[in-house]
Amino acid sequence: MSSKPLNCIIRKPVTLKIGEPRTDFHSGAAVIEVAMPNIKSVDLGEITFKNSYTAYLTIKVRCNFKSAETTSKYGDNKWKTILQRYPLMPNPHCEPGSQDYFTINRNMMCSEANKVAAVRFLLQQPSPVWNHFTIDEINLYEHKLEAPSPVSLPYWLLHNDDEDEDLVEKDKELHIEGAPPVDNISAGLQQLWALSESVRANQTAASLGRYDIDGCYEINLLSYT
Repeated sequence: MSSKPLNCIIRKPVTLKIGEPRTDFHSGAAVIEVAMPNIKSVDLGEITFKNSYTAYLTIKVRCNFKSAETTSKYGDNKWKTILQRYPLMPNPHCEPGSQDYFTINRNMMCSEANKVAAVRFLLQQPSPVWNHFTIDEINLYEHKLEAPSPVSLPYWLLHNDDEDEDLVEKDKELHIEGAPPVDNISAGLQQLWALSESVRANQTAASLGRYDIDGCYEINLLSYT
């Protein structure tokens, strides 16, 4: 969302009257038109304003469509509604909400406000209590797509070989207290494996007696069994 409001020309509200223009009877409806002369079209993201005794608000936008599909749906440079009779005052006859600030974002709109060339605010106040109603401090903001969040990459893609060597050295320093180094354990296991291989290679097929010596038995050895 852009932090700077768009440069717009906001015209004075025009009250819709019934009958003779000189009569004091009002229909309870008014129109405010907003033009953007220096902008061909813009995607609206947010609208802010201050209420002044308006009970309901409808917003229409005039869009500049180029594709045949959108032109056939909405017409060429036709007005379409993006906010339909939105309540600004809980009760039109009472004071609450009559001078509050409001923000209309894209999530609240009933239609996308893309390629907007002009905006029209339709104000309604059915209560005869308030002789004058409008909205002030109108600001339009452009909708800008947020940059996608960065994707986390594996550690080995973000660091070079020198840093990896430093990490290896740190890993060597971080060993369990009281345990021998990993290199010593690996060397001992290799020695045991070599001894077991040499013993298996030197095994004899002859049976070994437990107490016999040259085919005879020693009486002293038998006496201890």
